[in-house]
Amino acid sequence: MICPVRTAARERPGSIALRSDARTWTWREYDDAVGRRGEDLRRAGIGAGARIAVLAANSADQAALVFAALRRGAVLAPLNLRRGERHWRRCLELLAPDLLCVDAAHGGLVAGSVRGVLEIGRAAAKGHGAPGAGDAALALAREATVVFTSGSGGAPKGVVLTTANHVAAASAANANLPLAAQDCWLADLPFCHVGGLAILFRSALAGSAVLVRDGFAPGATLDGIAAGAVSILSCVPEMLRSLLAADPQARVLSRAKAILLGGEAPDPQLLELCRRLAVPVLPTYGMTEASSQICTAAPGEFDGGARASARPLPGMQVRVVDGNGREAAAGAGGEITIRGPAVFSRYLGGEAAAARDADGWFHTGDLGRFDGEGRLELLGRLDATFISGGENISPAEIESVARRCAAVDDCAVIAAPSRRWGRRPVLYAAPAEIERAELRDWLAARLPKLLMPDDIIVVEELPRLALGKIDRRALLETYLASQEAQPDPPDNSRR
Repeated sequence: MICPVRTAARERPGSIALRSDARTWTWREYDDAVGRRGEDLRRAGIGAGARIAVLAANSADQAALVFAALRRGAVLAPLNLRRGERHWRRCLELLAPDLLCVDAAHGGLVAGSVRGVLEIGRAAAKGHGAPGAGDAALALAREATVVFTSGSGGAPKGVVLTTANHVAAASAANANLPLAAQDCWLADLPFCHVGGLAILFRSALAGSAVLVRDGFAPGATLDGIAAGAVSILSCVPEMLRSLLAADPQARVLSRAKAILLGGEAPDPQLLELCRRLAVPVLPTYGMTEASSQICTAAPGEFDGGARASARPLPGMQVRVVDGNGREAAAGAGGEITIRGPAVFSRYLGGEAAAARDADGWFHTGDLGRFDGEGRLELLGRLDATFISGGENISPAEIESVARRCAAVDDCAVIAAPSRRWGRRPVLYAAPAEIERAELRDWLAARLPKLLMPDDIIVVEELPRLALGKIDRRALLETYLASQEAQPDPPDNSRR
């Protein structure tokens, strides 16, 4: 297929394609920027099959780089700026990139880790020529991106997505929520997350605009909606709460065309508030391995019920199975399994995709159930990994660091409820002689803020089940009982 940026540049060259807080780009200018960035990659020796790591904040430059890499046949892997250098280096070891693309703020953070470095904020190569020149053909079957996500042990896993995966996911999302040329999707979710990256593909296929912004800012978001510069946005529940706090009567939010709400299951009170204020919320469930959305409510479909639920997108097959792999009846819970053209084929490293059965169903590790009308409700995770403000947190990753402290004999992390972030980590550590302040300082020097426990509780010993496994449910019940009628623990997360 032809790159959708090139197609839009031919069909509507003067229409707005890309916005930042500083300027706008027409489709002709966007296509030209993609071509110039592609020339930079060519001069750096990047061709088909080459791997490019990206350590940069959201920007128009990075948006152009995404499609430039596609045209070169290269594999692009954006890294999560919030995870820290240890995480980046582990990702780079897995990826073994041929080139690292950085912005001015992050160029020296992992120096020496790759053979070549390109600063994408600098002026792109000259001599590209007029829009429409150069090769813009995309091979659908070719691997296009690696999106890193944390596994059950906290180590990064690289989800390899093809151009066909991205196109299938974007096409299905656009069929559910049609985009008009005058629409503009706010892209403030980092491009290292598939939810942020997918916005670029959806908008390019539809010929609608994107407003690229580095980070979430409630006031700026509301200003964009009020001015007509933003019509669609993607949120996790905490982001939506922040917007409602700034716009309590939803006089601005209710003017948006759609607000996709995902990342974690929102609480019923938030959903009911949105219904009452006519906020156009579309609950969505997705994952990296599905190239973003799996199930999303259609415009006008969400009725403000107590639970967020949605139907599978076109082309996405979804089943809920019991412990024996048999399809569960409507209303019965089980593991969510998926199949379809947007589902990835493998993890980085060459191994076949884990947890895929003989019939091609990928086992997500998520728990859910279908209602009688074919809508899926997300119930939680099979493993201990939990979501905090849209980010995956693995207790094992925090525990592995805590156990390196000489004072700690044993430890366990639970996912404590947080009205602000959904869940936040709380660390139980033994023995009782541990000095909490010293342990907190020790962890703070070794963990990124995202993973820093909101509370540390020292005990003589941890409760265990019959086979010696830590009884995390007992810990959570003990914690909840101790926190009744008390405010949330201090927020150490990151915003």
